[in-house]
Amino acid sequence: MLPTASKGRRVSLDVMPRRRTAPFYIVATALFVLLVASNMPTPLYAVYRERFGFSSAVLTLIFATYAVVLVPSLLLFGQLSDRLGRRRVIAAGLGVAMGNSTADACAVADRVAPSNDEDGIAVTLEALGLA
Repeated sequence: MLPTASKGRRVSLDVMPRRRTAPFYIVATALFVLLVASNMPTPLYAVYRERFGFSSAVLTLIFATYAVVLVPSLLLFGQLSDRLGRRRVIAAGLGVAMGNSTADACAVADRVAPSNDEDGIAVTLEALGLA
């Protein structure tokens, strides 16, 4: 059934406003990337079983813990990003990541940030074009 104008006249479909579909595709793409990225470690579970001797129950617990931690983290840091600004949240995340990295990770990294005493976060953000 075609939309009608006042007094029962039919309206051409060409006159009707077009719906904007770009926001839908942006959100759908973001969700797709999130789902793909969250499932990428799954093939490594067989490696974990062989290398570390994990049972099926332990592997299930690892997988469930990852999902249980990921969703609230996204919600929390998304809201923090809205309130505090993306740069501050990114800086805090980079600081935590740098502080938790091991010496082995630093040895194979393309770039190692200076320590916090040497303004490591600011230097890293500037190098990434975020500051």
